[in-house]
Amino acid sequence: MFDFVLTHGYSQLVDFPTRENNILDVILTDDDCVVTTVKSCPPIGYSDHVAIEFTMTLTSGDRNVPDGSYDKCRYLLHIGDCDNMISYLLTVDWNAVLCYNTSAEQMWKAFIQVLWSAVDQYVPSRTCTGDRKDGNIPSKPMKSHKLRKCAARKRKLWNKLHVSPHDSDLHRRYRESVQLWRELLRANEIVH
Repeated sequence: MFDFVLTHGYSQLVDFPTRENNILDVILTDDDCVVTTVKSCPPIGYSDHVAIEFTMTLTSGDRNVPDGSYDKCRYLLHIGDCDNMISYLLTVDWNAVLCYNTSAEQMWKAFIQVLWSAVDQYVPSRTCTGDRKDGNIPSKPMKSHKLRKCAARKRKLWNKLHVSPHDSDLHRRYRESVQLWRELLRANEIVH
């Protein structure tokens, strides 16, 4: 793999340990300008690897919103035809999709185009219209006050744990915080 990365001009962007003192999780790119930030985040679930959060700057020619108004498509995922979507995605010649797109950005665009094609074909949708000046843009789902407080506490404990990884009491408190956060998250999903 090392030879492949070198011969094809890829750069490895993760410069911090992702498990203990080792860099085991990597982000490879052939265009360093596409990825603007890379940082560590608390592990997902009970993983012993940190999560990696990164920001990519990609252009999208077909998702422009005119000033003043917007038309937003809302997909009704709960009634989508998942079986046929899976069948459709299994028929895609992924090797050809990747081979004919030589840069990471081109591969990403081709990949997203195939996924949106599947979603458009097999997931019903409805269009919401509104006026930006009136503030009618749909907002993010509401989170309960308890959930926000718990997420902040979990994040603070993670940051402390990152500084003192051998503190067993801190590990226990972080695990308890994660468990409480999951319970509150599930309860919040049921309410909304």
